[in-house]
Formats: sequence, structure tokens, C-alpha cells
Amino acid sequence: MDNTKKQTLKVDLEVTGRNYLKGQLINSFEAHALIIKESVNRLHPNDEDTITILASDCGTPILEAEYQSKSIGEGEIKTNIELDLKGKALEPSRGVLLDSMSANTKLNKADAGRSTDLALEDSLKLTAKKTCDSNCASANAHYTSKITELVK
Repeated sequence: MDNTKKQTLKVDLEVTGRNYLKGQLINSFEAHALIIKESVNRLHPNDEDTITILASDCGTPILEAEYQSKSIGEGEIKTNIELDLKGKALEPSRGVLLDSMSANTKLNKADAGRSTDLALEDSLKLTAKKTCDSNCASANAHYTSKITELVK
């Protein structure tokens, strides 16, 4: 008899936004985040996952998605994260596409062998910016992992 206890968390988040001027669509954005976490036979799990999505077209257009996770417990965890950002600006009177930007990132990781006296914190941030003055766009992905010993 197989006593394997498998746990799965799947979060699929989609966010859209539209900006209108005098009833005409002038720009829009889409953000998509997918998280899949799997573990087998974890002992004493204490996990926390957060996704934050920010979009603004005021001043410098920016799209940003951030995933944060804190995990405590013994056993293996596999995590797959996908972040996808898209934005576009339209000419108001005709609805013609003037400009667009997009960025995406994927992170696949596996952790094993942690004991209950350690906390693992992960952060993945994806940013896409557009500078109106120079017609330049930039994308930046940043990942951080930190292991902390818990005080008993």
C-alpha cells in the first residue's frame, strides 16, 4: 500500500485593465500569473504565497508583478511560477495601436532536505516600463532566495 501524501497548490490569476478618455479606449494592460506548488510527504508545513500586480499609465507607464513565498516544513517542494505582462496604447479617435510593451518570466525550482527549524523565503519580481520621452521600453526580472534559521 502506498502511503505517499501528495499536496498540490495551483493558482491561476488574470488581471485586465482599460483606460478610457471621453469614452474612447486609450490604453489597456493584461497580467497573468500561474503558480504550481507540489510536495510529497511534507511534515509540519507552514506556507504562505502572495502575488501582487501593479499597472499604471500615469507619467511613466509601468507594469509590475511580484510573487513572494515563505515556506517552513520538512520535505520536498517543487515550485513553477510564470508571470506575463502586456500593455498597449491606442490612438483614441481611431483605436489604432500606437505602442505596446510586454515581458514574461518563468521560474522552476525544487527544494528538498529542509528541516522545520529553517524558513525559506522566495521573491520573484517582473517589471516592464516605458519612457514616454525617448520611446524606450525596459523589462527586468529579479529573483531572491533566503534561508533563515528559526529561533526556538
